[in-house]
Amino acid sequence: MDSYVLDFYLNNHWNKLPAKWSECLNKLNLFDIPWLLGISNNQSKCTIVLPLTLFCLRSLSTTIRMVRSKPFHEQLFLSSNLKQSQERHQFSENLSTDLDHIIARGIKAKKRHEIQQLCKLISTVMNKFGNNLDIIDFGSGKCHLSRILGLCYGFKVFCIEAKSENLNGAIKRENKVLRALKKYKRFDVVEEENMPIKANCFLTKENRIDELFGDKITRPHLLLGLHACGSLSNLILEEFATNPNSHCLVLACCCYMNSELFRFPMSQLLKENSQFTLSISAKELACHAIEKFLNDFSQKELDSLKVHGYRACLEVLLERYAPHMRYKSMKNVKITEQMSFKEYVTRATSGLDISIPESIFESNVDGKIIDNFINQTDQVILFYSLRLLLAPLIELYILMDYRHYLCEQNPVQNTYLIPLFSPSISPRNFILIAHK
Repeated sequence: MDSYVLDFYLNNHWNKLPAKWSECLNKLNLFDIPWLLGISNNQSKCTIVLPLTLFCLRSLSTTIRMVRSKPFHEQLFLSSNLKQSQERHQFSENLSTDLDHIIARGIKAKKRHEIQQLCKLISTVMNKFGNNLDIIDFGSGKCHLSRILGLCYGFKVFCIEAKSENLNGAIKRENKVLRALKKYKRFDVVEEENMPIKANCFLTKENRIDELFGDKITRPHLLLGLHACGSLSNLILEEFATNPNSHCLVLACCCYMNSELFRFPMSQLLKENSQFTLSISAKELACHAIEKFLNDFSQKELDSLKVHGYRACLEVLLERYAPHMRYKSMKNVKITEQMSFKEYVTRATSGLDISIPESIFESNVDGKIIDNFINQTDQVILFYSLRLLLAPLIELYILMDYRHYLCEQNPVQNTYLIPLFSPSISPRNFILIAHK
């Protein structure tokens, strides 16, 4: 969990595994990886018996992955009282109507999927509050979600975004949408007052949302965050807990390792026990997309996975010849079956402040060491797969801490943690919902 794959050779990760684990893993071939991760695979008929501890880890990881994939939306969104939503247009990620094409032009499929699912959820939640809440969208980006919530669902949305270029892009997009709606005479949705109100601000504890928008906000709030990165999730949670005007929360978290300001744990329950901490490596691992990895698994994927072995071997060379570049990003290189390690190094370090002598690739001593490392690439990939087993556990651990933090706050009545998005499309698919 705390071990970076690129340190595989430098820190001798393989020999740090439990002896029974490494003995078992050495019997696997790479086509057994889906089986190791708990997925049946026609290409693998593995009959190896896993050590009990590894078997338990795989079972727990698989159980969480099954929970992540359950279609909770079918239960949540069934309601006979969604009067406002039924009267207005329902956005479809498949762009099944001309209106969908107009308002969602240029939005990627992943974002459209997230918007459709969130709009359904927010419509349901707002209905429970009599549609009498103002929505505050934190980290709104180019305001795609907020714009659709306003135009299609008639909600009043306020956006907070730190990057001015995103808000400038949102304004340009809004103008294009309004012109297109008028051109096609969609006057049923052409209401400029339904466009989100925006604030260009880097949110801190001192920037209260009531002060940002002044008297424009006239009703209690629903706080919304679609993949709020790192510390932004912390701030949204604290704003919800401490602001008496914040009545509801809908939050999808992301990038747990992205900011030094990210605080974990948040709940008093975990703070009281100092052993419940997470390293930067563990927080980064929580963001790995295990479903996408399994969906894309093929011979082509196996060839691309060699990059982990090559990159770990390159890290050995960096320690010797360019220690200032340790843990730095290299150039992206698409690995092919024919690509040599030397060619990979040349491409990965091109244009960077790195000087690795070509002679080491021909040296009897260094060349044999490098060849020995490259021959262990299968072990690097298996080690990478082992870490993937831990990814859903760590993410759920973080999210349960968030939920428990909310449960500890006196005004909060109910909290829910539900999978909303398809995990193969949007891996950070858990949504934290709370209300007072």
